[in-house]
Amino acid sequence: MSYSFIDPPSYPPPRRGEGTLGHVRLRTLMLVGLGLVALGWLLYSEPVLAQCAMCRATVTQSPEGRQMSEKLNTAILVMFFAPYLVFGTVATVLFRARITPFVTRLLRFLLLPR
Repeated sequence: MSYSFIDPPSYPPPRRGEGTLGHVRLRTLMLVGLGLVALGWLLYSEPVLAQCAMCRATVTQSPEGRQMSEKLNTAILVMFFAPYLVFGTVATVLFRARITPFVTRLLRFLLLPR
């Protein structure tokens, strides 16, 4: 039996959450899109001025200070993020037993089809 474009065969309607991509759910596409936007936002770089106004005035008064100004900015940023990194590591080690089941349930909820 042949069908024309005018009279196509009847197919079951797509299930909720499915679009033209078939097995890919809308929620998965939204999560991937959101992840790509977040990644693009994180990779977008702007010059960061970590120095306060007084530090900047003191450093830029001498030629040697102007040369080390960029390295000083980097050092200040490293010192800013180091406590968060240490705290995050300690919290992960201490609460691993409580975090693992939660993350497992969250990933099952987000990634596995229902």
